[in-house]
Amino acid sequence: MKKIIFLFSVFCLSIHPLNAQIILSNDTTVCSLQVINVNAIGSGVSSLQSDDFHDTIRDIGFTFNFYGQAYTQLVISGNGYITFDLTQANQYSPYSINTPIPNPGSMPENAIMAPWHDINTGAGGGVYYGTTGIAPNRVFIVTWCAVPMFSCISDLLTTQVVLYEGTDKIEMFLQDKPLCIAWNGGAAVQGLVDATSTNFDIVDDPVLLQPRNWPLTWTATNEGWEFIPMGATSYVINTIPFLPIIAGPVTWTDSVGNILGVGNSINVTPVVTSTYFATILSPCSGTVTDSITITIATVNNTYDTISAELMVFNPSDTGFFTTQTYSIIGCDTAFTDSIIHKRLGVQINFNVNNPGTATLSVNGTVQALPYSQNYWSGESISIVANIQPNWMFVKWLTFNNSVLPNANSISATFLADVSDSCVIITDFLNAFISGNDTLCDNTNMDAAVKIYFTGSTSPFTFVYAVNGVSQPSITTNSNPYIVNTNEEGSYTLTSFENGLGLISGSAFVTFKQAPTALFTTATDTLRILFPSLQLNDVSSGSIVSWQWDFGDNSLPDFTENPYHTFKDSAGIYQISLIVIDDFGCRDTTFKQLWIADEYWMYFPNSFTPDLDGVNDVFCLTHHGVREATFYFNVYDRFSTLVYATENITDLECFLNVNGWDGKHYKTGKDLPFGTYIYEMYFQDFEGWKHQDVGQLSIIR
Repeated sequence: MKKIIFLFSVFCLSIHPLNAQIILSNDTTVCSLQVINVNAIGSGVSSLQSDDFHDTIRDIGFTFNFYGQAYTQLVISGNGYITFDLTQANQYSPYSINTPIPNPGSMPENAIMAPWHDINTGAGGGVYYGTTGIAPNRVFIVTWCAVPMFSCISDLLTTQVVLYEGTDKIEMFLQDKPLCIAWNGGAAVQGLVDATSTNFDIVDDPVLLQPRNWPLTWTATNEGWEFIPMGATSYVINTIPFLPIIAGPVTWTDSVGNILGVGNSINVTPVVTSTYFATILSPCSGTVTDSITITIATVNNTYDTISAELMVFNPSDTGFFTTQTYSIIGCDTAFTDSIIHKRLGVQINFNVNNPGTATLSVNGTVQALPYSQNYWSGESISIVANIQPNWMFVKWLTFNNSVLPNANSISATFLADVSDSCVIITDFLNAFISGNDTLCDNTNMDAAVKIYFTGSTSPFTFVYAVNGVSQPSITTNSNPYIVNTNEEGSYTLTSFENGLGLISGSAFVTFKQAPTALFTTATDTLRILFPSLQLNDVSSGSIVSWQWDFGDNSLPDFTENPYHTFKDSAGIYQISLIVIDDFGCRDTTFKQLWIADEYWMYFPNSFTPDLDGVNDVFCLTHHGVREATFYFNVYDRFSTLVYATENITDLECFLNVNGWDGKHYKTGKDLPFGTYIYEMYFQDFEGWKHQDVGQLSIIR
């Protein structure tokens, strides 16, 4: 039994099982009612019960680095090695060794061989594994315990691998590694190999002075080895003292044999000095028992009662509450009964909607806003608002508590029944005048000057001035109030709310001289045969825009001096011009134009009466001719009359029906090819006489 005494539990950082030491905690002295965690070296049995197989995936319990790679899980082989290749779980494990390690592409890879050889877990013994200790100094232990050699089942292997948290060191303890030369040539490999069979570290046999690799045959008894990582590619291999191998589940009992639990650790709470026992039973270690004694020190107790009053903010939390507590200093315990009267309190948050516009007096004391204070529920609170100049008190705003005599009283009280906010609502007294209208002196519109009001309620009373001259006081409900005026000058405010409110802004009304629209034309009368006209703008002012309307339903023209052609129909047209100057002022002028009718006549000087449907007759078109005055004669070169008519419709062009067909007017015979002389006479609609003589050709 260990006799080292401490005031609290201490855990050994080494897990070496020294002379059947199972329990990792030392004997200690503690106070009564203290929970003590006691740890031991223990392991569970794997599921390997058949020959040449890998176990399922096992958790290491911490992160372990192997050849520079981090792992938290591994797989145990029934043939004496550990692999970090998780794909091998529950798969076949090779046993035949006929090439040395490394052997790329063949198992074992990414492995710890302790050693790798052909043993038969289906014939006896067991494989144990488990995590022991307390972070950051835990270890993971795998033990092949009394496992028969294949074909030499009377020869039993017992070996163990220990993986260290933090340092990533590996230890191997070979208690019995017999040689079965009759099977597989007695081959066995002890050492490490990485995942790609690139880096490997093999143990040198201390007697044969050769690597324990194929084809060397070797045996070992009570050996200890350590593998210390040197970077990510190699390990330093050292011999260490052999320590007895203990493997199996731990059973905890008290001093009279009562079972307290099974596993690597238990929690105990001794009230008197007690001894606890840990027992392991396995084929390779037999029955091993260890113990720990926990001594209970002398206890001194004191008692006290404390009464207090506490403000709470939830009605369900009110009342009298008693709590019992204790504090431990060493083995002395101080017990305290606390009696707390929890009374309902409320929190009132005071503020103002416009910061800086008012101060607040709470129960006679001026407070800077925002301000919060806790009160007992039902406590009466006096409030007074002190308003800054140019601001107006509107009301008190609370959400749950009623303000007396009313919310509109600048001095008031309220009962703080529930938590709430109390806000001073203020508003700004301000009148603002604005406007900047520029009017043309030929307009009949008024300028608009607007006065806006904030911070007060209607009706609003104000005085404004024009060019410094105050106008009569105005009271209105309109906001904004609009002054319609045609008086040029500067508009300002001189007073608002009888001088209590602020006034700001200004307005200006300006009149500009409008342009005078005027244009000229060469004539006021056009003939229907040539109804085109040049128009010239002669308006006065800084004109920037022109708009012409010609009165004939044509599109407007926006050039300064347009040239326009009217339709070829007689009538009177009213032309209008709108001009706009650079201030936006405009003017309009009008002028009437008369398009008069006149005569005209058109006929060809030759025709081809060959009945081809083109130009077969001589015909004419006309306008403004008095038909009753018309006659038309044709003579040959001998001055003989060959055609005559006094009916103008005989010669009017209409679908080759009317017209002269080139025949003699009496005989009806075709006149020969040649040039003829025509003579024509008529009067126009105004009575003017017209006589025309010319040549006419017949082409056949």
